[in-house]
Amino acid sequence: MSDPESSVSLEGFGGVQTDYNPLFATNLRFSSRGEAYKWAQNIASENGFALVKTNSGRKNRSQPELFASYFRCSRYGSSKVVYDPDKPKRKSKIVKCRCLFRIRAVENYHVQDNKRLVLWNIITANGFGCHNHQPTKYKDGHRNYTGLNGEEKAYVRQQYRAAAFPRDIKSGLHQKTPDKPQPSSSQIYSETSKIRKEMRRERNTAQQMLALAVESNYVHWHVTNPDTHELTHVFMSHPEAVKLFRAYPHVVLIDSTYKTNTYNMALVEVVGVTPAGSSFLIACVLIPYESEEGYTWLLRRLMDLLECTGAAPSCFVTDRELGLVRALRTLFPETPHLLCRWHVNRAIESRALRIHKTVFYKDHVLRNPESRWWNVIDATSEEDFKKAWSVFSEK
Repeated sequence: MSDPESSVSLEGFGGVQTDYNPLFATNLRFSSRGEAYKWAQNIASENGFALVKTNSGRKNRSQPELFASYFRCSRYGSSKVVYDPDKPKRKSKIVKCRCLFRIRAVENYHVQDNKRLVLWNIITANGFGCHNHQPTKYKDGHRNYTGLNGEEKAYVRQQYRAAAFPRDIKSGLHQKTPDKPQPSSSQIYSETSKIRKEMRRERNTAQQMLALAVESNYVHWHVTNPDTHELTHVFMSHPEAVKLFRAYPHVVLIDSTYKTNTYNMALVEVVGVTPAGSSFLIACVLIPYESEEGYTWLLRRLMDLLECTGAAPSCFVTDRELGLVRALRTLFPETPHLLCRWHVNRAIESRALRIHKTVFYKDHVLRNPESRWWNVIDATSEEDFKKAWSVFSEK
C-alpha cells in the first residue's frame, strides 16, 4: 500500500538513492502496532538501517477514531552535538542527519467471524523511501540492533531478583539470544540500575539500606547526626549469623577497610569461628573513623547480641589498630587479645624489604611455606616459639 498524498523532493538531502519502499509494501495485517514495528524493524535491520516509533500527529481521515503512527529512520532528527573545532565535545554514538525515510502504520477495522477487529496495516509513502546516508556496516555498536528488548529486560529483571551476578546474567542472556551480538556489560548494569531505582522508589541509598534490613529481619542499630541527619554508625547482622554467634561466641576476628566506599567510612567486618574451623560473618559495621569511640560503639553492639545468653567471647583476633586495642582493653579487660599472624607477617615483610632492599628475601624466606620462618609463625607455645626462632636465627 502507498500514501499518494505524501511526496517530497530529496534535493539537498543526499540526492536520489535506493528506494526501499518495495521492501515494506505488504498486505499483511498486524494485531498491534508493536507487531507491525517488529516486522518493519527486521526488514530494516537486514538492510543496515534502524527504525524508531513516533506519533503521526493525526488520525485516520476515513475513520477519525482510529490512529496512525510513523516508523522513521533512527537518524531522522538533527544531532544534539554541536561540533566546534575550538571546543571539541564527545561525539554521540548515532549522528542524526535528518534522514527523511519513513513508513506509516495505520489502524483499520476488519470484520472476521462477525466480529469487528482492529488491525494495523503498513503504508509506504512516495518520496520517503530513500535514505540520505549509507547503511550501517557494523551493527554491534548500534543500540537499535543490540539494545535489550522487552523479553530480554524481563529476563534481566528475573535474574537480578534471584541475586544472580551481572556476568552470569550477561552469559545467560547471550545463550538465550545467540543470533544477536553479545550484550555489553554496560547494558546489563544500566538495566539493573533502573531496577534498583524502581525498588528504591523515593528513598535515598541510606533509607533503602535500612528498609531492606527491616524487610529481611536483620538485627541492626544506627546512629544519625542530630544536626545533618546523616548516618554516622550502622551495625547489621543477619538473623542466622546472630544464632551462630550466640552458639559459638568463642573466637571473634575484627578487621576493617578504610575509605573504600562512596562515603569514605570505615567498613568493619566481624567474623566468628565454629568448632569445625569454618568461619562465618557475624556483622558488617560502618563507623565514621577507625577511632576508639567508633570501636567502642561496635563492641557494645556485640555485647547486646550476647546479652540474652550471658556468654562472652573467649578471644579477640585483630590487627594492630590502636583505637580497637584501647576499646578492647576498656570493655573486655579479661579477654585475651591476639594479633593476627597474617598482619604480623605482612608488617615483617615490609620491614625486611627495607633492610634487604630486595624481594628475594620476602619471596623465598617469608612467603615460602618450606622455610624455617614458618616454624616460627606456626609455633603454638612460647617454648616452641623460642626453639623455632633460635633455629631460624642460625646462619
